[in-house]
Amino acid sequence: MEQVTLVIQILVSAVFVYVGFGKISGNRAFRRAFIKWRLPYWLLVLTGFLEMIAGLLLLMGLLIQGLALYGLLLLFCICIGAIFTHVRVKDDMQEMLPIIVLFVFVLFLFLFSL
Repeated sequence: MEQVTLVIQILVSAVFVYVGFGKISGNRAFRRAFIKWRLPYWLLVLTGFLEMIAGLLLLMGLLIQGLALYGLLLLFCICIGAIFTHVRVKDDMQEMLPIIVLFVFVLFLFLFSL
């Protein structure tokens, strides 16, 4: 089980660093999504930074015990915010599925890090 947790931790951290970088760099798809959700541009950039920081904390947690927990707590909050945003604008399940899957992985990692 420890190896499964390790793989999930690396994948989740990579996804959030990648997606966070896309938001910071002003990726057109993310800009369109935030416009659709009626969210300001500064929140796109802030979310991107927070996702990158959380992903890096999760990754560094492999070397420095305790850092992963901070990353997971931040990712938990980001995922909850994202899910509420999708629900608020009545997105269909296909659009919500990626963040729901990531949220489940974050919960899994949190439970197995205790």
